[in-house]
Amino acid sequence: MTNLVPLLRTSVQTRECDDMGHMNVQFYVAKAGEGLDVLAHEMGYGPRARRADNTVLLPREHHIRFHREQRPPARP
Repeated sequence: MTNLVPLLRTSVQTRECDDMGHMNVQFYVAKAGEGLDVLAHEMGYGPRARRADNTVLLPREHHIRFHREQRPPARP
C-alpha cells in the first residue's frame, strides 16, 4: 500500500462564505484545483515538466461531498 499524501491544508476566509456563513462551492472547487497541482507535483509532474510537455491537468469531473460545515476561522 502506498502512503497517502496531504494535498492541501488551508483555512476558510470570511470572504469565501455566503450570507449564511457557509463556505461557497466555488471556493471548494478552487481549493480542489490547488490540490490537483500539488498531486501533479508529488507525481513528478510539476510546472516545469508540464511546460516542457506543453500540457495542462484538468479534472474530468467533480464529485463533491460535504462531510461537515467549514466556517471562518475554521482550520482543517
